[in-house]
Amino acid sequence: MLELTAEHFVQRVTDTNLLDERQIESIWSELGSREASGEAFKTIAVSRQLLTNYQIEKLIRGDRSGFFYGDYKTLYLVGSGTFARVYRAVHRRTNQVVALKVLRNRFSSIHEETQNFLREGRMGKTLRHPNIVPISEVNSLGRSHYIVMEFVEGRNLREFVKVRKKLSPVEATDFTAQMADGLDYAFKRGITHRDLKLSNVLVSSRGLAQLVDFGLAAASGKSMVNVEDHPNERAIDYAGLERTTNVRRDDKRSDVYFLGCMYYHMLTGIPPLQETRHRVQRLSVSRFRDVIPITHYEPNLSQHLLMVVNKAMQLNPSSRYQTPGEMCEDLKITAKRIGAEVELSTGNEAGGSSAELLAMHSERNLSPSHTVMVIESDTEMQDLLRERLKKRGFRVLVTSDPTRAIGRFEMAEGRPPAECVVFSSRELGKAAVKGFNLFGELKKTRGVPAILLLDENHADWRKEANLSARRRVLQMPVRVSQLQAGIHQLLKSTN
Repeated sequence: MLELTAEHFVQRVTDTNLLDERQIESIWSELGSREASGEAFKTIAVSRQLLTNYQIEKLIRGDRSGFFYGDYKTLYLVGSGTFARVYRAVHRRTNQVVALKVLRNRFSSIHEETQNFLREGRMGKTLRHPNIVPISEVNSLGRSHYIVMEFVEGRNLREFVKVRKKLSPVEATDFTAQMADGLDYAFKRGITHRDLKLSNVLVSSRGLAQLVDFGLAAASGKSMVNVEDHPNERAIDYAGLERTTNVRRDDKRSDVYFLGCMYYHMLTGIPPLQETRHRVQRLSVSRFRDVIPITHYEPNLSQHLLMVVNKAMQLNPSSRYQTPGEMCEDLKITAKRIGAEVELSTGNEAGGSSAELLAMHSERNLSPSHTVMVIESDTEMQDLLRERLKKRGFRVLVTSDPTRAIGRFEMAEGRPPAECVVFSSRELGKAAVKGFNLFGELKKTRGVPAILLLDENHADWRKEANLSARRRVLQMPVRVSQLQAGIHQLLKSTN
């Protein structure tokens, strides 16, 4: 595909109304010439946060729709499921950031799917609880159907567990209690979730667990002769459980069972029910009857905690918690007991020996209050660098996009957002090298120390990096102590 000239690119921007004339002219002014390349125009637009990479990719493809839904402009694709896509979006007049859930085009012409989607949104809009993501609008414009929700800065619980492998009993219990509290609020209003799974829980940067997609799976009112013919893919697990336990469809205690499954998964890192896309296997009775006891994976769990997991996952609904509120009460008691057990067994809040605590304290004191920005798109690497650098005493900011990161420095008034920046090439590839070099050229960032962290397979790129007293390259594998030393040396160069 031939690269678009700046003039052609601007024409597409104009056709889609993404920028106004004043914004376009200001970019031309900075470029100094209308003969500039399309790439140069795009770089400035992104660094000023006037366009996003997602919007640019759509423009290059020649897309003319999907940029606006009513009063909202889409910025990035956050997640994509079978029935809908979720975008980070902004209100065109107020600039309020929201999450926009849009029904996929292939379902927009199906009346039943459209009504189910809108019914879900209206049902969720009635719920206002700290552990439920609030919905503010449910709209239909032509063939576009979308739900406007609060945007949660964080990730879903499935991604969280995937990176962490498994959670501590204290953390898993806290998240489960929060979810149970939100479910009980809805339960008392006659609303069940019917699609409980880790990916339908968002965990904010403050550690708040919030449920999404209430009523999604139960929206269809069809009765079925064969449960295998269930019209809604999202209800299969619930249908399988209720067939296995011989209860009516939409039993309100089914949410409790799947909340127990999520608790089990967080504690072990392993889902209790075999994960498969095959409908018949998901409906199999043996899938529910042959769950491996949680003690097989975690034999040393607290008895209080085991009691909650086992009671929530009882196949006999009458032996299960009858409401999420009952489970929530036991979870709160369990949290206190396991917290006391940890404190008694370790003798300190960190759970390590006095020598270990002293070493950690000393490490933290090495780098008081320095802020480091890490640019890395691999979530596992993000968490690893964040955790290790925090233990060394740094404040850590993480972002996945070099252009947006540089834009934050460009837009900053006064003190820059970070004192040192680490560009990691592990997933970003050459974009990390380009960002590192651009960071050293721009007036606002050339004085800020930066490190290019090259992956093992990217050693040849070292020669492409522009180095100076405030620019250095580190080659993976590298110890955190080496990274820390490199940051300190660069910070000294600015004094």
